[in-house]
Amino acid sequence: MTENANDVDPMQYLVFVVGRFRLAIEVTEAIEIIRPLKKPDYFSIFAENEIVFHGKRILLVRLGVDLFNVPAYPVDDYRIIIVSADGKMMGLVVDAVEEIVHISGENFTMIPEHFTDINSDYLKGVISEDNPIYILNTNPIYAHARDGYH
Repeated sequence: MTENANDVDPMQYLVFVVGRFRLAIEVTEAIEIIRPLKKPDYFSIFAENEIVFHGKRILLVRLGVDLFNVPAYPVDDYRIIIVSADGKMMGLVVDAVEEIVHISGENFTMIPEHFTDINSDYLKGVISEDNPIYILNTNPIYAHARDGYH
């Protein structure tokens, strides 16, 4: 029996906000969502580009400033999403975490060629045209952070 594309389970994405953008990563990439300063001894900021998470120093990527040229902490209640990218952990600073969505393949489209709001090297695709959710490609984001900071 062959498998129809419509029979495949939809992917789950964690949706979050940075500036005016709705972004997402695959749920399987997210390790934990941290509300900074809620538990000060849980992690501490060593430098602007690193945090300590469970005793390990990991890169901290301020998506707004580092990739999209929007303010880093426009809200007091920001979050850090701990993500596994290419087997390495990093923290993504986001304005807010919204929801988990289930998306099937037919709703996923490639980034248009004329799109310039976000560097397409950091994107896998987009969901929806009306209220778009841009799917991040975490591997090049990690590489950018690693190479740009060290």
